[in-house]
Amino acid sequence: MVPKANAMGKLKAPYKKGAGQSEGKLMATPIVSRSNAPGNSGEGRAAPTLLEASGTNRYYVLGLLALVYSFNTMDRTILSVLIEPIKAEFRVSDSQMGLATGLAFAVFNALAALPLGLLADRGNRRNVIVACLSVWSAMTAFGGMVTSFPQLVATRILVAAGEAGGGPSAMSMISDIFPRTSRATAISVLFLAAPVGGMIALAGGGWLAGHYGWRITLIAAGLPGLVVALLLFLTVAEPPRGRFDGVVVAEKPPLRSTLGFVFGSPTLRHLMAGMMLITFVLSGVGAWGPSFFVRSHGMSLQQIGPALALAHSTAFVSIFLGGFVSDRLSRRDQRWWPWTVAIGLLLAAPCLLAVLLVPDPMVALVANGLYTLFLSIWFGPSFGMVQSLVPPRMRGTATALVYLVNNIVGFGLGIQLTGLLSDSLVHLGPDSLRYALTIMVGVILWAALHFILAARTLRGELAAAISDEAKA
Repeated sequence: MVPKANAMGKLKAPYKKGAGQSEGKLMATPIVSRSNAPGNSGEGRAAPTLLEASGTNRYYVLGLLALVYSFNTMDRTILSVLIEPIKAEFRVSDSQMGLATGLAFAVFNALAALPLGLLADRGNRRNVIVACLSVWSAMTAFGGMVTSFPQLVATRILVAAGEAGGGPSAMSMISDIFPRTSRATAISVLFLAAPVGGMIALAGGGWLAGHYGWRITLIAAGLPGLVVALLLFLTVAEPPRGRFDGVVVAEKPPLRSTLGFVFGSPTLRHLMAGMMLITFVLSGVGAWGPSFFVRSHGMSLQQIGPALALAHSTAFVSIFLGGFVSDRLSRRDQRWWPWTVAIGLLLAAPCLLAVLLVPDPMVALVANGLYTLFLSIWFGPSFGMVQSLVPPRMRGTATALVYLVNNIVGFGLGIQLTGLLSDSLVHLGPDSLRYALTIMVGVILWAALHFILAARTLRGELAAAISDEAKA
């Protein structure tokens, strides 16, 4: 039975008559599938008292999931701090390091995302997170014990595959722990954990690598995740699915329909292109930034780690303000969602150029903080527009498609192509990486153009989306 929508675009739940009820009085009856019925996958049992509570317990679970997400970012980022000592030990090129930190990681992360997402939809999400966290944490630690570069690449591939299952399962659980009215705030907290993990990787990783070497650094980065995985398994229960969503049931459209809808929308095409290009910049600059400061400014890992962590702390402000400010401005004109992102990108481009070209390392670090501040505005408005433009029954697949493109093209090629370009400019000496990274300034401007173009068709497509929901 497919739910219909009223004039406001809200789904109407299917109803079933209860025993002894007349046709005039209908009682909403939850539709429980076999996959989430009580007794299957640990859902609906009496034991999960932790998640049944409406007080501090749910915030404990949110905090634990945010901690898991911070480990996701930390274990992904940590290798960028260790590029120089790893290159020296294994005698590999920038292109090879780009493969380990970028393309190989991104491809296997993307390949694992869909099957792990399906597993999260059909099984116990807590157990999926526990298993994935255990795998990527163990493989991060094993990376410190390898004896060859191919072995290191193999551990990073397994880290990538494990991390693919953490985010989707965590967001799904949050939707069953917090009601609809507070989910956006809860998910924002989850994503605010990302810069925390990045800062820990940069500051802690740089300090550990300088004092104890890259191997001890990887082992130290991986082991805490195993402890948190055990804590999550012992203290968090799987919440009942759909507990805050009433009895709405929607049929899932074929993948072909979703792909046709997404790629048939000019606004979504521009949004996806812009988001992919931003990811290209974030990954390339993020992975090679520490090496740039080491080579071009003569800074040590002990110096650059904490300095970059401080500069990246500006992301805390802009991740929140990007969504908050664009939401406020969009009440006047919905085009402020893409305009806000475009303005941030146009401000980020000259800041990055200053990072790469100014001779004073302290000025470069300040410029790096401003670059991070302006570039990080994009997350909230961009994903908010995707969710608003796509029908509810297509949102999961559309979001997975965005992640797929971002991971393979943006994250993978951003790091790999920067390494290849640096190798091709080797005749410039230590500054080869400096000039390889300047291409990112042009990519930022290219991304801004896509968001400006998205604004031209956004209002019409949003109006059409609301109209289609009302007719459904």
